Amino acid sequence: MPGMAKFLAWASPSTHGADLKSKPVFLFSAKDDSTVPTGTVQSFADALKKAGTEVEFMTVESGEHYDSMIGKGIPAGINWIKRVDAKRQAGKK
Repeated sequence: MPGMAKFLAWASPSTHGADLKSKPVFLFSAKDDSTVPTGTVQSFADALKKAGTEVEFMTVESGEHYDSMIGKGIPAGINWIKRVDAKRQAGKK
């Protein structure tokens, strides 16, 4: 597809790391993910942390790219959002 490589580069989270500096970030990966290797996600987490971003990175042993996200990643992300929001709300008092 014409323009696909340019679009994928633009859409990649690693392209927008600097934009995330003032926002907390939750990252998730399964160690058996053959679509996005855990090492790639770990490198992104490390780069964000180095830039001063608050990052929580969770890994699970298995589930590949899809099943791990549905079974564990999304529920963990929801709980993380609740914790971040509670912390933000407590800071407003």
